[in-house]
Formats: sequence, C-alpha cells, structure tokens
Amino acid sequence: MQQLIADIFTYFSGSISLIFGLVYLFKKSFLNYHKNAIDTNWKDLNFEFQTLILALMRAVSGGAIAVGFTIIILQYNLNPDNRNWMAFIILISGFIISICSLYAMLMVRLQTKGKPPMIIIFLSLILLSAGFFLNTNY
Repeated sequence: MQQLIADIFTYFSGSISLIFGLVYLFKKSFLNYHKNAIDTNWKDLNFEFQTLILALMRAVSGGAIAVGFTIIILQYNLNPDNRNWMAFIILISGFIISICSLYAMLMVRLQTKGKPPMIIIFLSLILLSAGFFLNTNY
C-alpha cells in the first residue's frame, strides 16, 4: 500500500511538470498572469517582443517536460535494488524545476500585478517530498 501511495504522489508531481511544460509549449500567447504583470494585452505587443516571450516559454517548457518524464520513468522503474538513488534523483530533479519556477513566480508576484499559480508548485513540492519519504522508508 505504501508503494502505491508513493507511486500516486510521485506520478502526480511528474504530471504537474508535464502539464506545465505542455501548456507553455503549445500556448500561442502569454498567460493571464503575464498580461496582468505587464498590464498589456498580447495583441498590443510588437512582434519581436511576442517572439521573445514565446521563445522563453518554449525554453522553460523543455525543462519542465524533461523533468516530468524523468520523474515518471524513474518512479515506474523503481525497485528494491535501485530505490534510494532513483528516489533521490526524482526528488532533486523535481525540486530544481519547482524551486526555479517558484523563484520566478515569486518575482512576478512581488514586483508586478501578476498572480502566478504558485499553489501548484507548492503542491508539487509536497507530493515530491512525500513520495520520496514513502519510496525510501519501507
């Protein structure tokens, strides 16, 4: 039962990263909180600035998708022989993308009118931590 809960927590955290990455990869303009942060509509930005924003979103999406796949694949292949190192890589890779995203979102929240969805990052960190604990303590 403990392994099933660890799987669910870790898969859900990996899925958050995947979904975040896919949204940023396929979005054709910035998100609502981006609009609020710069107090400008997408259509009012010049083409070069739109291109720059989309390029940054695509770059971030690559990292999020890579980490999401890494988390899911490692959790799927977790077994007693490699449990500790795999669980550690899951935790570290998830924390890196989450902390960096949280830092960026905190900058936006504190310095602009934008309200990024920080709760999703906190949820991911909690799930990663719980999954790590359950993966390594049985």
